Amino acid sequence: VTFFLSSTAGPCLAGIQYLTPTRHRGAVTAIYMCVMTLVAVGLGPTLVGFVSDTVFGAGAGIGKALTAATLCVSALGVAFALGGRGAFQKAIT
Repeated sequence: VTFFLSSTAGPCLAGIQYLTPTRHRGAVTAIYMCVMTLVAVGLGPTLVGFVSDTVFGAGAGIGKALTAATLCVSALGVAFALGGRGAFQKAIT
């Protein structure tokens, strides 16, 4: 799962580099990495804990909460990727 979840990093960074003007690439990449890290480290454990406590019962369903959160966030990521394909194609042409 970790392999597939982290396999998006390369294409995302390549797309950012391609769309960003040359003089701003470093700053834009740093902002992207900062936001992604803060979201993953800040919201990931909080989301799993919230789902575990509210849906599956406090402490009893951590494995189920991890699975549910991973599936929901992955589906959301696929939806965003498919939704942004048109805009990306317009930007590169």
